[in-house]
Amino acid sequence: MLNCNMTDIQNILYESFYLLFEKPQLFVPKVFVALISSLFIVLVVDRFMELFQLMTPFQFLGFITVAIFLMSYTALYAALMVVSMVKNDWSDGLLKKSFLDVFEESAKMLKVTLGFMFLSIGLAFFVAIGFQASVLTGSIIYLLVTSVVAFIGIMAVTFVVYFLPVTLLEDVSLGKSFKLSMNTSKDNSKEVTVLLVVSVLLLIMAVLSSGMLEKLGYIGFIVGRMISTVMNTYLFVVSPKYYEEIN
Repeated sequence: MLNCNMTDIQNILYESFYLLFEKPQLFVPKVFVALISSLFIVLVVDRFMELFQLMTPFQFLGFITVAIFLMSYTALYAALMVVSMVKNDWSDGLLKKSFLDVFEESAKMLKVTLGFMFLSIGLAFFVAIGFQASVLTGSIIYLLVTSVVAFIGIMAVTFVVYFLPVTLLEDVSLGKSFKLSMNTSKDNSKEVTVLLVVSVLLLIMAVLSSGMLEKLGYIGFIVGRMISTVMNTYLFVVSPKYYEEIN
């Protein structure tokens, strides 16, 4: 296995950026999903707020759970389509072939989506406990501690599954996909850590830009989501490019 240094990482980041211009189709899956989810939030959630208020807590929780699952699943599907297009040098039918390539791993994607949903709910509940403790005691320390622990947990999980979007498309079981991702991250821990830092910085930039544009109303909200999606697409180009480099 090749031991990549910082120069190699810089090359990967540059090559990934350049690949987006070579294959503009890479933007299509995540932009499409982001546009649909944005319209759903604007047209459905906002317009039917009064209807939601008439729901029982269990009905509302069920609606939110199904909505989050569908958005999470489609987001993962779009991300894997990007990875598939990066991995495979198809001359034509890029979008269709990547869609079918990802469809073959639908069962694994379903399990991964459910797993990360439960993990996210668990972390949110953990932070909520810290928030409630801070409210009751008047000390912010509980919220800070639970937030820091949750952030560390998120980063640890992200480190382990950094290559999972790539290994999920391998012809192996879900357990093997996780193992391949974890072992690859462990064997290239310094480089993956640097790439994670770059990813976090880009995501922060995306969130900040989206937050500022949301002040412009619905159009600003959608434009902000598009900018965030472009940056997110870039991140899903980097991981398969680096995976190819070190294997």
